[in-house]
Amino acid sequence: MTSGDRQFGWSTSGENKHLPWHHLSNDELRVGSLANAFLAYNHNYRNTYHILLEWSRALITFNDLSLWQLGYCALLPASHRESLYLNAIICYLGIDHAVRWIDDSKDATWLNVQNFLYPKTLSSDNFDYTFPAFLADFYGGLTESLAPYLKGQPSRRIYISRKDSKARVLLNEPEVESLMHDFGLEVITLTGLSATEMARIFADAQLIVSPHGAGLANLVFHRTPRIVVEIMPETYVNNCFRAISEGVCDRHVTVIGEVMDTSVPQKSLSYVVDLQSLESLMASLTSPLEEQQLVRSLSYHRNGKENQWV
Repeated sequence: MTSGDRQFGWSTSGENKHLPWHHLSNDELRVGSLANAFLAYNHNYRNTYHILLEWSRALITFNDLSLWQLGYCALLPASHRESLYLNAIICYLGIDHAVRWIDDSKDATWLNVQNFLYPKTLSSDNFDYTFPAFLADFYGGLTESLAPYLKGQPSRRIYISRKDSKARVLLNEPEVESLMHDFGLEVITLTGLSATEMARIFADAQLIVSPHGAGLANLVFHRTPRIVVEIMPETYVNNCFRAISEGVCDRHVTVIGEVMDTSVPQKSLSYVVDLQSLESLMASLTSPLEEQQLVRSLSYHRNGKENQWV
């Protein structure tokens, strides 16, 4: 079975171009009495990244293959029923009639499903992070739907603060924010903003600076040209947002920070970024963008030196 330029198989061992699939019969899942079920998520990671990069891919495929015409419904967790991201995706695809919100609480009952399909998502072991063209096109269309008034070139320069996060704490973030103010960047905290507000902020940004975090998944809402600077600890170099930038940004620079205690778990670590190095980088990036030779390249920046990713 095919969908556009993508091929999908239904065997337990088949692999396809974008998503490996499994077809199970008489499997048990906490979904109620359903004959044909398609699970649009398959793990407990449910932050912005996983919704925008994984669940959306499954829902797009569900729609592309018209599985609802075969009597399948797309299953999503009831705990996320109020997610503005999910509802925007569902509405844009026009598949609200085929979505079933299932009880994913600890008290849910295990019931039988006759035919059950589920994807192995981007978080599967050994999965190579990608942001394929069909996903970029999808979010390009969704961006126009959420922010139809945005015209011309992106204009905002923003710093995404994580000062309210307890994971991977950037210890000298107050100094970093002060530096961003000096270079004319808006300091924005995403907590409390709606999905539409975040989409519009990212779509209208020509320069985005942020510590590594799920909020950067909003890079999918795009108009070009733009530059992304991502700050991350030296022991947690994660390429997931770099992969998005390959498809929708002109340049992605990663600034490596020094971890204070490498013995603590990744989510509990704290780190600092070299302010002099960051200031030098910002000075080069905030010169008039129209005078810059923007190239589609990926690089990392540390101690004032820039090197190509390998």
